[in-house]
Amino acid sequence: MSAEPNTTSVVDAVTTTNIEEGAASSSQIISTNKQIKSVFKRDDTISCVKPSTVKVHLYEGKDLINADTSLWSSTDLSDPYCEITIEKQTKTSTRLENTLNPLWNETFEFIVDDITAEEILVIFKLYDHNRAFKDRKMGYAAVSLSVLYLIQGDTFDMELKLQGVPKGSIKVGITAVDFNIKTGFVKEGEQSLGIPQAKLENFLDDYTDERGTVTSFDHRGRSLKSIATGTITTEESQRLDRLFGVVYLEELYDQLRTGDIILSSGREAFSKAIQLAYASTWSHISFVLRNPSEQVLKKYGLWTDAASDRESVYIVESDTSNLDGKLGGGSQLVGLRQWVNNVMNGSVNDILVVRQLQLPQYPIRPIDESNEERFPELDEHLIKIRDAIYETSRKQLVSVVFKSNETNDESELFCSELVATCFVSMGLLPKGTLTNNYGPKDFSSESNAVNTALLKGANFTKEVRVRVKSIDEKVGYVVGTSI
Repeated sequence: MSAEPNTTSVVDAVTTTNIEEGAASSSQIISTNKQIKSVFKRDDTISCVKPSTVKVHLYEGKDLINADTSLWSSTDLSDPYCEITIEKQTKTSTRLENTLNPLWNETFEFIVDDITAEEILVIFKLYDHNRAFKDRKMGYAAVSLSVLYLIQGDTFDMELKLQGVPKGSIKVGITAVDFNIKTGFVKEGEQSLGIPQAKLENFLDDYTDERGTVTSFDHRGRSLKSIATGTITTEESQRLDRLFGVVYLEELYDQLRTGDIILSSGREAFSKAIQLAYASTWSHISFVLRNPSEQVLKKYGLWTDAASDRESVYIVESDTSNLDGKLGGGSQLVGLRQWVNNVMNGSVNDILVVRQLQLPQYPIRPIDESNEERFPELDEHLIKIRDAIYETSRKQLVSVVFKSNETNDESELFCSELVATCFVSMGLLPKGTLTNNYGPKDFSSESNAVNTALLKGANFTKEVRVRVKSIDEKVGYVVGTSI
């Protein structure tokens, strides 16, 4: 990856892994559902809707890959079948022989009783039946019902491109038997850009990055030695420049929008404990807020009558010690430039990365975007959590690792919990989500749990390292060059 500042797009789109490494097996899909369930786990104090009945129609496959590599015949084609999974339920289609364009025309009914309809994720896994060897993967598709505009009793037909393979698609339909989802932004017949799909490759056993399948700290971010010693050498820092690529704050500033996130990798003992417990580079996360309202700025004591004295972009975070001096730490609002400069002046080798929020229904978000109009509940939420202090319960912090917290308490918030609550208020995480089961890693591409959980097709771009050009020039820091 180039180390030059990115002036057109801060982050490249998520790449799809190949057929051998990218698509999950049946057992992995079950594991995936368990992980998704742990993220979707609901607060028992919030009542769930009645059981939802979903009919899934599998019509046909088109231009599938030929996974049949017979040594005896060059004319053999795949014998495809499809596994359809919702939560813990998996149903299997008829196996059709010797075709790359199978016609199934089958219908499967699922009854889901422990999550709301908009939280339902439908996973389609295609396989080639092999008589002598293990069945081979032919790609998968995964769609969240929150993306679709569904009317009770109607069937939403769509074509889904297969992930994990170079070509192929399936035609399917979803019937909402006893519910509506009128918040979905994709309506039937208005699918010119395709259906936004959930990316599942990050739930594989191995961590996958743009260079292939790897499992070490070195390729995810900071080395284990760097984390264990709490040091980041210039050599290590330049390696991370090459791994993530670099964007300068001076160029990034105008590209940032509300909902972008910044991950950081601390060097103190508490950060080290988080990194080692999670096997992750990241120990802290902050939420980007552009164009905060007058009410929010006044609540956080940052309002000035002169617009020229106010920043356009702010960081919302929960920390043990706040720049705004609030006793007990906790939630704070800080101007982005002040915040980044404060971090980088501590050590030029400290690591910040940005992930930008992508909203398929709003492919172009203007720089003067109104949070009150786009995310009407966000302002109220930010005002509500102003008095929250930093989480004092060590048990709750440890429970994040095991996703075992069972109730929410917004009077005390740790960093990733605060960020998750913001996405709930934006309508991008389900109401009732146990936000205190999110850690910084869950917002990174090391896990991508949040990319799978986000509603309405929203997702985050890959990480890009943020540096400050003026500071680099002042201290003579040289950005690591491309590999």
